[in-house]
Amino acid sequence: MNKLLLVLTLMMGAGLAQARDVSELSDPIVAHVGVIAKNADALALTDTQRSELKVWKATAQPKREALEDKVVAARAQLREMINVGAPKAKRVQLAHKIGQMETQLIMLRSNCTDHWRKVLSTEQFTKLIAITQAAKVK
Repeated sequence: MNKLLLVLTLMMGAGLAQARDVSELSDPIVAHVGVIAKNADALALTDTQRSELKVWKATAQPKREALEDKVVAARAQLREMINVGAPKAKRVQLAHKIGQMETQLIMLRSNCTDHWRKVLSTEQFTKLIAITQAAKVK
């Protein structure tokens, strides 16, 4: 079993050294920051709101990306455990951990929306939702 863990650890390290690939993650439940950034003028962001956007992107985005990277690595680890026939109890344990991390990602997005609902005016937030929904239709 120790050899298996060593192999899995080495594989995870190699995967993290490559470019970031989040294709295994589910689509974000909501993703407003990019829309806000691209539509700052259309949303008529104030200087204070633009500053908040810069701070938010510099702090919240790296936290989310770090968690996404952990989920991707854990999924790769689980895939390998399945392929090599690791004990089912260990696979179940890791699957539960992945589920918890996926839930954290969803709640990060939810908390982000709550944050922007407070920062933006009601009119700006309504316009943000309209822009986001229009972009999904295309």
